Amino acid sequence: MPINGLQSWQILAGGAAVSVAPYVTAAGTFTGTSFGHTLVPSEFGVAFEDFDVETEQSIGRVKSIPVLANYTLKVTLAQNDAQAMLIAMREPAAYLVETGTATANLAFVDPQEIYYQLKLVGKGYGTTTVDTYRFWRCQVGAVEPVVFGKKAVQGLGMTFKITRDDTVTTFTTSGYYGFRSVA
Repeated sequence: MPINGLQSWQILAGGAAVSVAPYVTAAGTFTGTSFGHTLVPSEFGVAFEDFDVETEQSIGRVKSIPVLANYTLKVTLAQNDAQAMLIAMREPAAYLVETGTATANLAFVDPQEIYYQLKLVGKGYGTTTVDTYRFWRCQVGAVEPVVFGKKAVQGLGMTFKITRDDTVTTFTTSGYYGFRSVA
């Protein structure tokens, strides 16, 4: 779809449903579970770091070579349940003991190297399409403070680092992080 000037039908607005699943190599089937309600809009971020080459014969850069790609997904959950806290704390499932639908014990210990798949689904173009972002190998990189207050929701804000997945070979040979589909 080329960029083609002022097209109001290409303006997307509205919230997104966020789902999480255990990491599966080679872009395996996504069998995720909804994170539930979010407090604020979810944010997909992209940043690049380049090695800039300057020479004695020029005033400015002559080349800018990519050396780092940083993809993130920030999600602030309204439903701060034990399963979500387990993910946020980078703990294995064995550290969560649930004794009913509303009771659980979660041990806070050293974080583990645990990866997840994430999917965002929002409104697409027109009335029947959806805008889907899917990322295969994500790890919690930061957790926002949990607020306790008279007029506050005990939300759980997490920023996921989206890491490169070299097990995916069907799309590219130079690193794969995820994809976007509007259909």
